[in-house]
Parts: sequence; structure tokens; C-alpha cells
Amino acid sequence: MELPALGNHCSQSACSKLDFLPFNCHKCHKVFCEDHYKASTHTCGTAAFEDARSHKCPLCRQQLAVRRGEDPNVTVERHIAQGCQTGKAKTGGISSACTFKGCKKKELVPMTCKECRQQFCIKHRFPDDHACRGVRGNVAA
Repeated sequence: MELPALGNHCSQSACSKLDFLPFNCHKCHKVFCEDHYKASTHTCGTAAFEDARSHKCPLCRQQLAVRRGEDPNVTVERHIAQGCQTGKAKTGGISSACTFKGCKKKELVPMTCKECRQQFCIKHRFPDDHACRGVRGNVAA
């Protein structure tokens, strides 16, 4: 049994498929199924208008033009690599450098020692691993 009150029929004359989650064409404002929602797949009066997409950079919130057929993630990565206008993009989002002598590791999540209040990498995060002075003072007392 068909439920005519639910969903909409595709506006493509050859299709007329009943779709429960139809797409609205933003150019001709007609309703289409999943197979015909793109302007290039239905007889849209504005076929000369090219498909254009944009994506927002998660760091600087700038609208980025996505090239035809390109993954939006690739566009955002290119934008960040070419100098996104935020401090996070310049460092790659890495904010915490290990303060252990000779260690040059950087972590995305800061790990602060509760005793000496310095930041360390995963390898040196425990007081015993970085010869914490705060722990030595407590042990000696």
C-alpha cells in the first residue's frame, strides 16, 4: 500500500519516484529524488549555472570554495597548509611542548604535572619519568 500523504514525487517527468526524503533544487525550486537532485541530472532551467560548493574552515571560520569533484576535507587541508589566519594553523594545532631536557615532542593535549606544574609529553608525564622536584621534596620530608 502506498502512502501518498508522506514524501513527495520526483519532479523529473520520466521518474515520478515517491521519495520520503526529497531534495529541493536551489535553482529551480522543484522537488527531486536522490537520483535527480543535481542540476546536471534534471532539466533545470538554470543548467548554465555550475555546481558550486563551499566549506567553512574549522579554525578561522572562513568560507572556502570547494573545487568541483574535490573532497571538502582536501580543500580545508590545503587552506591550512597555505597559511590559515589562526595561530593554531601555523603550528598545526600542536600547543604543548615537553619541558623535559632533551625532549622535543609536542602534544595536542597538554599534560601538566600536578607537582611542578610543567607540561610534558606522554613519555615524561609521570613525576618519576621527569625527575619531578615536587615529588622529591615530598619523599624527603
